[in-house]
Amino acid sequence: MLRHPLALQRSLRPLKRRTDAPDRPQLDERATADRIARLGAAPEWWLPVLRPAQERWLRLNLVYDAGPTMPVWRPLVRELHTALAQSGIFRTVTLHRAEPDGTVRHHGAHTPADGRTVTLLVSDCMGPQWRQGPAGTLWYATLRRWAHRMPLAVVQPLPEHLWRDTALPTTPGLLSAPHPAAPNTALAFTPYERDGDDGDDGPGDPGGFLPLPVLEPGPRWLANWASLIAVASGQEFPGAAARLSRPLPTDSDDRTDVTGLSAEELVLRFRAAASPEAFRLAGHLALGRPDLPVMRLVQAALEPHPRPQHLAEVILSGMLTGVAGPPGSYAFRPGVRELLLRGLPRTARSRTTDLLSRMGALIDERAGAAAGEIRATTPLAASRVTVTKSEPIATVTPRTRDRLVGVEPGRRPALGARYRILERLGPSGSLWRAEDTERRRSVVVRLHSMPSEPERLQAFLRATEALAALDHPNVVAVHDHGVEDGQRYVVMEYLDGISLNSLVSPGGYRLPAPLLVSLGRQLADALTAVHEGGVAHGALDMTKVLILPDGTAKLTLFDLGQASGGEAYWRDLRALGKLLFHLSSGSPAQVGMRISADRFAALPDALRPTYAMILGRLLSDDLMEQQEGVGLLQQPGLVEQARTAHAPLRYSLLGRPSVSRGPAHPLATGSPQERAMLAMLLLHHGRRVTHTRLTEGIWGRKTPTRAAALLGTYASRLRNALGPGVLATLSDGYALHTSADHVDIITCQQLVERTEKERAAGNIASARATVDDALNLWDGDPLTDVPGPAAAAARTRFLQLHLSLCATGAELDLELGEFERAATDLAELLRAYPAREDFRRLYLIALRRQGRIEEALGAYEEYELSGGRNPELLAQGRELREEFGDAPEDPAGEPAHEEHPDAPTDIDTAYGFVAAPDELPEGFFPPEDETPLLRSLREELPEGTPLPRDEVPDGLFAVEDALLAERVEDAYDEPAEEDDDAEERDERDFVRFGFADRPQPAAAAQELRRLVEELVDASGLTPHQFELLDDAEGSTLRLGQYVDGGDLFTATVEGLHEQLAQVGGLPRLRVEFWRAEFRYDGGEEQGDRPDTGSVTAALDASGARAIIALSDFWHSVEVLDGAFGDPDLFRQLDDGTGWYLLVQVHS
Repeated sequence: MLRHPLALQRSLRPLKRRTDAPDRPQLDERATADRIARLGAAPEWWLPVLRPAQERWLRLNLVYDAGPTMPVWRPLVRELHTALAQSGIFRTVTLHRAEPDGTVRHHGAHTPADGRTVTLLVSDCMGPQWRQGPAGTLWYATLRRWAHRMPLAVVQPLPEHLWRDTALPTTPGLLSAPHPAAPNTALAFTPYERDGDDGDDGPGDPGGFLPLPVLEPGPRWLANWASLIAVASGQEFPGAAARLSRPLPTDSDDRTDVTGLSAEELVLRFRAAASPEAFRLAGHLALGRPDLPVMRLVQAALEPHPRPQHLAEVILSGMLTGVAGPPGSYAFRPGVRELLLRGLPRTARSRTTDLLSRMGALIDERAGAAAGEIRATTPLAASRVTVTKSEPIATVTPRTRDRLVGVEPGRRPALGARYRILERLGPSGSLWRAEDTERRRSVVVRLHSMPSEPERLQAFLRATEALAALDHPNVVAVHDHGVEDGQRYVVMEYLDGISLNSLVSPGGYRLPAPLLVSLGRQLADALTAVHEGGVAHGALDMTKVLILPDGTAKLTLFDLGQASGGEAYWRDLRALGKLLFHLSSGSPAQVGMRISADRFAALPDALRPTYAMILGRLLSDDLMEQQEGVGLLQQPGLVEQARTAHAPLRYSLLGRPSVSRGPAHPLATGSPQERAMLAMLLLHHGRRVTHTRLTEGIWGRKTPTRAAALLGTYASRLRNALGPGVLATLSDGYALHTSADHVDIITCQQLVERTEKERAAGNIASARATVDDALNLWDGDPLTDVPGPAAAAARTRFLQLHLSLCATGAELDLELGEFERAATDLAELLRAYPAREDFRRLYLIALRRQGRIEEALGAYEEYELSGGRNPELLAQGRELREEFGDAPEDPAGEPAHEEHPDAPTDIDTAYGFVAAPDELPEGFFPPEDETPLLRSLREELPEGTPLPRDEVPDGLFAVEDALLAERVEDAYDEPAEEDDDAEERDERDFVRFGFADRPQPAAAAQELRRLVEELVDASGLTPHQFELLDDAEGSTLRLGQYVDGGDLFTATVEGLHEQLAQVGGLPRLRVEFWRAEFRYDGGEEQGDRPDTGSVTAALDASGARAIIALSDFWHSVEVLDGAFGDPDLFRQLDDGTGWYLLVQVHS
C-alpha cells in the first residue's frame, strides 16, 4: 500500500542528525589523557573526563485515527510505521491510537515541549471526532495542545483532490518556521491565492489561526515537511495547511447529507467527482458483496497495480452504508447497485463469470493459507451444509474447494495427497522429509522400488505391518506404508538426531565410554523386541542408528522383506557384535581374530574383560551363545560403572567460555571465532546446526569469502581438543553431542525446573537452596569475549534467566521470612538494574515487613520521579504514604495538562528548552544488556566496598552554565549533520511458540514444529517472508521487513485450539507476538515483548492448554483495529506489559 518506502525514507534525511544526549555521558579519552598528563597524579587519583553521548535528534509520535472509515487504511498505517521505524531517522517511533471519542490511549502521546519531539497524525479526517460534538471538542483541544508544544502534521491517505470533502479542507501555500522543530504556533503560512480573509498568517495572528500542515504519504510531501522542521531562518517550503481553529465543522458545513439523496443522485454525484478507476471499480463491486476483504479481491482482479485511494473513493462516496459485522462490513444503499450495473458496458456485464473466475484464481493461490480473509461454507458434523444468505463472491476449482472445506469423511487420501514433500534427506533420493497433512506432523517417507516377485512384495507388507504394530523406545515408529504408482513406501517418524556414523567416523570410530555402553544396551533391547515381533533388521550398521540429543539410540532403515527367524536373528546379533567391536577397539573385526581385553582401549580397565566376553559371544556362530551375550549386555550395572570411571567434559558458557576434563585439565578452545562456533553448537545441544546458520551466527553480515573452509578448520581444531565421539560432521553442518558430559546452561535449566517443582510442592527451603545452586553456576558475564550475533542474542537470554533467578530467590526469601537477606540482595540488584519493576516491588515488600517504612517510601518516590506507571507499585506507594502519615496523592484528581500558552516561562522555556516535570528523558536507566551481572560487580570491588553510584562531571552542565552566562548562541549551536554511514536500525515482528513447562522430549518439540508450520501455511506466509528459529524450548518466527504478520495472528487465534485437539498430548504452550528493534549489526536495541513470567502466571492460574500473548502494539493493530470479533476476550496482563487470550481444548 505504501508505494515507495525507500524513497519515503530518503525524503526524511534533513531530519537525520545527532545531538548531545542529556542523560548519557561517555568517556572523553583525549581529555582524560590530557588531564592525567597535566596533573601528573598517581593512578589511584585519576578521574575520567566525561562528555555527553551523541543520539538522534528527534523522536516521533505516530498517531493513527481509529475512526469507522479507517479500516481500509490499516495496512498503510502498519507499513508507514515500519518504514519510519526502519529509516534510522528518529530516536524512537512510538505508535498511538486516537479513538473516535476524541481520546488518545497512550499517555506518552502528550509529550512536553522539549524541542525534540514531532507528531504525525494518520487520518482521513472523516470520523466523528473531526466534527461538532463532545468528541470533536475534546479532539480539537488535544490537537491545539500538541500544536502549541511541537511540530504537528496530518498524513492524509486520501488524494489531494478529495480533501475538500473531508472535515479538514486545506489551502495550498508556503510554510516557514523561525527555528528548527518549531511548534505549529510559530509557523507562518502564505496561501498562493488570497481572498478577503486570508493574509500572511504568522505566529502572532490575533485571530487564533493555527496552520496545520497536511501531507500525502509520498516522498515529495514528506521531503518538504522534513525541510520545514530542520531548516531555520524563515525559508519557505510549499505545502498545504488546514485551519486548526474554531468553530468546529458540522456535517452540513462541508458535505451533503447523503441520507436524503436518492439512488440516482448518489450515483451521479459520485460519477461527477470520482476518478475513472474508482467508478469502474464501483460497477464491478456491484456484482457481489461490498465487504472490505471482498472489495480488495475484486480490485486485485481488475487492476494489475491496485491503489487504495480508488477503493477509498467508493467507500466515502455515500453509496455504501455500514452494517453489523467486523470493521469493513458494508452494503449498498437501496437502488444504487442496479444503477451501477447499468453504468457498466454491456461487454463488462457479460463478463461477470470471468471476473468471478479471476477472483477465484486469487483464492486458489491462497486457499487454506490466508486465514480470516475469506470465509467458506463448510459441511457440519451431521453432513448438513450451512446455507448462505448472500450472493457468491468467487468461483474456485474443485481442488481449492476441498482445501477450504476439508477432505470428505471416510475418504483416505493417496500418498501424494496426504504427504507434502519438503526436502530430500541424503543423496540417494529414497528418503524425504514430508508433512503429514492429516496428522499435522513431520514424517520421513522412504521409497522402495517394486520387486519383480509377488512373494517379496507380500513379505514387505507383512514386515511393515509388524513394525507398525511395534512400540519400543529404541525402534523408529512406522506410521504408514503401502504401494502407489509402482513404488513401495514406508512413512516413519521424523527424528531430530544424528547418525551414529557421522558422530564416530571423524574421530577414529570412538565414543565416550558411558555413551558406548549405553548404546550397546539399547541396541540389544531393540533387536530383541523387533525379532519378538516377527521382524528382522537385515542391514544393521552405523548408518542405521540415530542418536538423539539425550543419548537415546533409535534403530531405523530396516531392510524390510527379509525372512525372520533364528538365522535372521543370528545375523542381526552378529552385526551388533561387529558394530560394538569397531567402536570399542577403533578397528573392524576380522574373521578368526582373537578377542582379548587389551584390544578395547575405549573402555575403562574394569569393563574390558566383561566386554571381551560379551563380544566373543555376540560374534559366535552359535545363536544360544549370542543370546547369552545379549543378556550380559543388558545388565543395568554396566552403564553406571562406565559413567563412574569416565572423566566428563565440563562446558561453561555462563561466564568466559571454557572446556575442561576435570578441574585440573582445561582444554584450549582456540580463537574467538572458534569459541563462537563452540557456543552455537552447545546451545543447540546435540542437534544439527547448518553451515548457513553458523556463518550468520559467527560473522553476521560480514561473511568472509572462505567461510566454509574456516568452519572446517574450526571443527577440526575443536575435534582435536574435545576428543572423539563428540563433534559430528554432517552433510550440511555440524552437531555437538553432550549426553555423557556436563554443560552448565543445561544444568541451570534443570535446576530452574526443579525449583518450580519444589516450590509447587511447598518445599520452600529446598527450592531456595536450588536457586543458589543455579546462581552459583554463573561466573561473570555469560559468553565473555565471544563475537557474533548468535552470542549477542544468547547473552540477552542468559541475562534474563539470571535476573529471573534473582527475582525467584527474593520471592522465596520473603516466603521464608528472610526479609533482611531479601532487602540486601534487592538493594544491590536495584542499583545495577533500576528499571526492573519486579525487583522494586519485592524490595518495597521486604523493607515494609521489616518496619523500614521511611526507606521504602524513599525507594518508591525514586521510582515515581522516574516516571513509573506500574499500577501495583502505585498502590504500594499510596499504602506507604498512609502508613508514614503523608496524605496520599490522587493521580486521578490532577489535571491532565496544567500548562497554559500564556503562562510565564523560566529561563529554560525562554530559549525553547523545557524539562518535563513528570518524566525523565529516555535512557535514564541503563539497559539491562549493557549492565554487568551483580556477581561481576561484587568480584571487581574489594570486600565491604559499596557499589559505585553515578557521578556527573561539571562538563555535563555546560549548557546550563552558558545560559546563566548569557551565552545562549554558543551553547546551542546547530548539531552537525550525521554521517550517512551512521548506525541504522531494523524493526521486525516476532512470534514465539514455546513450551510453558520445560524441558520437553524431542518428540514434543517435533510436534510443536509441525504445529507451527501448519499455522504458518494457513497464514499465507511464504518461506522468503520469515525465518524460523528452533531451540530446545520452542520455535520463533522472525518476519521480514514490511511483512504483515496479521494473517498469522488470525490463523493462530482461529486455529490453535483445533491444532491442539488434533495433536492430543502436546504440553502446554505459550504463544507471544511482539515487535523488536535491532541494529543492522544484529544487536537488539529495544522490544515490547510481554513479560514471560506474567504470561506463564496467567496460564498457570487458568488451567488452559495454551495462552496467546500480545504486546500493546499488536493488541492495538490486530485486536482493536483489526477484524477480531470481540476485543473483550483479550485481558491485560497483571504487570501491564501486554494482553492475553486463553485457549481451551475440549475433548
